[in-house]
Amino acid sequence: MFSNLLAPKTEPASQRIVLNGEEIEFQIRRSARRRSIGLRVDFAGLVVSASARTSVKSIHTALRENADWVCKKLHVWRERTPPRAEWAQGAALPYLGGTITLNILIQPRRTPKPWMDLAGLNVTFAAAPTPDQIKVKVCEWYRAEAKRYFPQRVGNMAQVAGIPLPRFFVSNAQARWGSCTASGEIRLTWRLLKAAPHVIDYVSAHELAHLAHMDHSPKFWQRVAEIFPGFEAAREELRRNDAHYRMF
Repeated sequence: MFSNLLAPKTEPASQRIVLNGEEIEFQIRRSARRRSIGLRVDFAGLVVSASARTSVKSIHTALRENADWVCKKLHVWRERTPPRAEWAQGAALPYLGGTITLNILIQPRRTPKPWMDLAGLNVTFAAAPTPDQIKVKVCEWYRAEAKRYFPQRVGNMAQVAGIPLPRFFVSNAQARWGSCTASGEIRLTWRLLKAAPHVIDYVSAHELAHLAHMDHSPKFWQRVAEIFPGFEAAREELRRNDAHYRMF
């Protein structure tokens, strides 16, 4: 009986539970440092964070106690789901708060790296490409452009904060726009390149503030405000366009 109450050594990647008459799929993420059960709902669905020893029964109890909140959040995110990205000639791609036109060029003898000009983003192929091939090249361009563009934005915010530019990397994260490690390393996902420059500055300020405060306490938000006054508008803009920026 006792062993059944403990978290299993191995558990399914996803599980299901019925809340308010609706069957909901969720994932459990275990962490040895976790002390309580945490619930998060975003574009990826429902994620439950728990310690390695938290029982599945306790997790189900927490979900049922918060059923109204979970169902409401899931409904909001489903409404935000954007249309699927179109990987074809003339498609509009989000870029720095606006859009750029995707141009597909066929050059059998020469296929240079993607480049942007007044016509939009130009991507070349030796033969007619598949949608997946187009997506791969476009995402590679976004990553390369983020590596070029982000350091200057983070550097500007670090200068405002009065601190040296920390170690910085561009990540491939889907769930987080940015992160800051205990060792002082800052990361921004390349997907943030779709947001306006001031939104990128807000995320940069957010992560730089974590260098002093690794939580989201009042002191942390005070530090964010010192680095980027009026950050609330940019934060709301990011939340409002969250799903749109994650469409690929």
